[in-house]
Amino acid sequence: MNAFLKNSLLAAALSVGLFAGTVSAQTCDPKDPKCVPPPPTKGDCSPGFYKNHIDFWWGIYCDVASGQCSDLLTALVCKGSDASCGRSAAADYLNAQSGCTE
Repeated sequence: MNAFLKNSLLAAALSVGLFAGTVSAQTCDPKDPKCVPPPPTKGDCSPGFYKNHIDFWWGIYCDVASGQCSDLLTALVCKGSDASCGRSAAADYLNAQSGCTE
């Protein structure tokens, strides 16, 4: 991820947030043998994958207390243009952290 996108995502993470209590998700620790990540196929995981599989990344690849998880979710569910929302940047960040592929 280039520095501009990384800094943009960080700025969004610091300025935008959702109340973490509004999201009900069971976290899946990738070190737990019971955790089953998505099957590898072709390409990185899409913003839609992360939006629909919150339990895969919430609290594992982001910090709940700082609001980072909420900020990533805000970007992933945004209905505006990708440039203004940062959907791709959020997915790129999560892909870099998790190694997820669809």
